Amino acid sequence: MRAPVYSLDQVEELLTSVTGLEAIGSFSAMMPQVGLDFDKGRELMIVGRTTNGWGEPADGANTQFTLAEILEPSVRRGFSERSLRFSDEDPMHWVPGYGPRSAFWRVAKAVAGGLGIGGADWYRRIAYTNLYKVGRADEGNPPDSVANAQMSVCTRLLRHEITVLSPRRVLFLVGCGPDCDWFQWFQEALSFDKAGEESGATYTAKWGSIGQSSVVVLPHPQGKPESLLAGKAVDVFRAFGAGATAL
Repeated sequence: MRAPVYSLDQVEELLTSVTGLEAIGSFSAMMPQVGLDFDKGRELMIVGRTTNGWGEPADGANTQFTLAEILEPSVRRGFSERSLRFSDEDPMHWVPGYGPRSAFWRVAKAVAGGLGIGGADWYRRIAYTNLYKVGRADEGNPPDSVANAQMSVCTRLLRHEITVLSPRRVLFLVGCGPDCDWFQWFQEALSFDKAGEESGATYTAKWGSIGQSSVVVLPHPQGKPESLLAGKAVDVFRAFGAGATAL
């Protein structure tokens, strides 16, 4: 069993960043999800925007909170500790049941397959995280105030994840282009070195590197041509593998 990617202090810093904001409803903090076979090749990390409903763990650990109740340091510490808990089960075990209903996970699976990470247990060989770590426990994106308050911490956490996990490839399915570019707020702080960009009628793609990891940035695939998105990611990643810096 691998050690948690975050330390307790890192989780507490994340929760502190949003503590006391005026936002209605319950929230949860998503920890990086690393498949049990990821370390065999460290082939692929998938990055989304934010959680869109993140359920309580099966053991009833109570990891959902309101932003008001975590004002109390001891209460906040408790939620930080429980958020780090995990069982012996593969952290990605939920993907086969949920994935077929999600454009995000259909594209992720197609990219993994195109890179030779196929088979029934493909999800065990990838890592998954989000740009924003604190999201609504129910459906919906976090309010702008919550997203903005945590962005600095989330950027540091994402850089930490890429450093610790050292994936060969990172696929951001977060939206790039003039209409919904979530990546633009993170790319400078992540030291993204852009090697190329392509704008088409249906989507915009850009690619480059963060440290030693090859990076492809694509839109969130909901309502987009999934096969084209997956094919573009595979083509770029393969080109990087052959030593290319641009297409």
